[in-house]
Amino acid sequence: MCGFICGESINEIKENEITDALAKIYHRGPDGNNVFSLNDRLFLAHARLSIVGVENGEQPLWNGNGTIVAVVNGEFYDHTIHKKMLKQKGYRFKTNSDSEILLYLYEEFGVNCLKFLNGEFAFALYDFIKKEWFCARDRMGVRPIHFYKDSESFFVASEAKSLMCISQVKQNISFNMEGFWFSQHLQYLPQDETLYKNINMIKPGHYIIVSENNKIIQKEYWSLRNIKKRENVSFNEAKSKVKKLLTDAVRKRIPDEVRWATHLSGGIDSSIVTAISSRYAKERATAFSVSFVDDKFYDEINVARETADFLGVNLITVPVSFEDMVKAIPDAVTSAEGMSINGHIGAKYLLNKAIHDQGFKVALSGEGSDEIFMGYSHLKQDYLSENSLKSMEKAYLSGIQLPSENMLDLSAISGEIGFVPTWIKAKASMAHKFKEVWHNDFMMNQRTPYKEIVKDLTGFSSNLKASSASWSQYCLSGYILKVLDDAQSMAHSIEGRLPFLDVDLMEYVFSLPENIYFKGDIEKGLLREGFKQDLPRSVIEKTKQSFMSPPMNRFIKNKTFIELLNEYIFDNEKLKSLNIYNLEKLHKMIMSDNDRVEFEPIIMTVLSVGINIKKGF
Repeated sequence: MCGFICGESINEIKENEITDALAKIYHRGPDGNNVFSLNDRLFLAHARLSIVGVENGEQPLWNGNGTIVAVVNGEFYDHTIHKKMLKQKGYRFKTNSDSEILLYLYEEFGVNCLKFLNGEFAFALYDFIKKEWFCARDRMGVRPIHFYKDSESFFVASEAKSLMCISQVKQNISFNMEGFWFSQHLQYLPQDETLYKNINMIKPGHYIIVSENNKIIQKEYWSLRNIKKRENVSFNEAKSKVKKLLTDAVRKRIPDEVRWATHLSGGIDSSIVTAISSRYAKERATAFSVSFVDDKFYDEINVARETADFLGVNLITVPVSFEDMVKAIPDAVTSAEGMSINGHIGAKYLLNKAIHDQGFKVALSGEGSDEIFMGYSHLKQDYLSENSLKSMEKAYLSGIQLPSENMLDLSAISGEIGFVPTWIKAKASMAHKFKEVWHNDFMMNQRTPYKEIVKDLTGFSSNLKASSASWSQYCLSGYILKVLDDAQSMAHSIEGRLPFLDVDLMEYVFSLPENIYFKGDIEKGLLREGFKQDLPRSVIEKTKQSFMSPPMNRFIKNKTFIELLNEYIFDNEKLKSLNIYNLEKLHKMIMSDNDRVEFEPIIMTVLSVGINIKKGF
């Protein structure tokens, strides 16, 4: 895991701005900083977190004849296989780094090199012969990559804050009002947008090419939509195949040169990752678990402890109180450059800090499992029925992943494709509450979010696959991976690795018939049956519980929290000037005594956008 910023301009790019931009992402790569600059017009800068090829993996990386240069963030897990193939073709490697394979795969296959890259990655490559940039992002968007382009310049970076150190970028940045309008209806920003107007994201599974004439194209190279459905697959056949693929995915993500640990909650996904990885530990494996000390329902530490004892794993508990989360939220949101709907963003920040403080560099976790194994309550409702949900699920997910009461009109979706995923209904019910506090000027926005998302719901073999894939595009990529995983781990120089998003595993699981995912009305039957001998029975039988903190609005009278709300919302002049919210109505809504869980996303969204506006512009 690393960070980079690169660019090209017809105007002079100042050296001190490159230095400042690299310093902004120092947390992504504290082990080494390098800059290549050409005639004050083109540069590549890299901050390195050394995981593979620790002693000799510095970047930027060059091919043999100096015609290609690249910087990489992330890991390519099949690099030893590809190195062997490339050596047979005559290529010679200068480092032990996995990243170097990119140069010669590109030299040999051009943009089709992406077919060979299995991992979590983002990269920028410059071809001096073609005089063009080639930049890409991994299939599910685990690693972020931002870019800015105008008629004279192109810049690309791991984080937006790094780009804004470049004067040519900074002077053209403003708050992305249209993108924020979209997010107020669906919680998540469009896949290729950020909170900053003119700073865009490369979409998951896409690449861009910027040619010498400054023309830019973005193309898709991979999509869940293109995975063909398998027929006549038995449950037992799928269970055995999944167990092998997942075991392989975990094993290849265990580093040889640095210390690693796992996240361990009370759920089956992180428990499986911990169980498999512990078999390959050179010494007793270590897992980290958050304990929410203010609420027993959200605190899963007892189950995590039972699992650790069962596996013989060393468990380090990270106690997190409400006060701890409040104090962590500004730094967590600033790291994320995005919005959060729950205090779990602060908890994730503190979890990764603890992992770093204990001397670990890599952390394996269970993110991505619920998307491909259809584990979420809203997916269960889509495929089975609302009656399949337990009262516990409805209680804590109402207005977040499940709809509550009234919602905005979704006929633009239902009229076009005949159904609306439950997760979109949930976001429309959240939007209905937001509507009560929107400023009149803000409601004049002409963008139509529910019409825009229709294209992301078509072309699938079933409504269940459409629901899962669209959730993966928006929530998994835009929120879970970017805001909660990558941003919070890299804030503390921790590389997160996600076995469930291994391409071989994803493509197999997503190809399965819909009836395979549920055993009766229990979600993730393949995992529960496949690993029932490897984990405590309590974990195998436990209903899916999303990682969420106790709702922040339960503590609305807390002095520290009120001070935070005043600083970033009610006394925030930059927020006031944008006329997004009627602050009088917003104050009344936030400071009410209503502690229902569906009001927390309203408070946390406004708070996190207020932090971004105050700190980011």
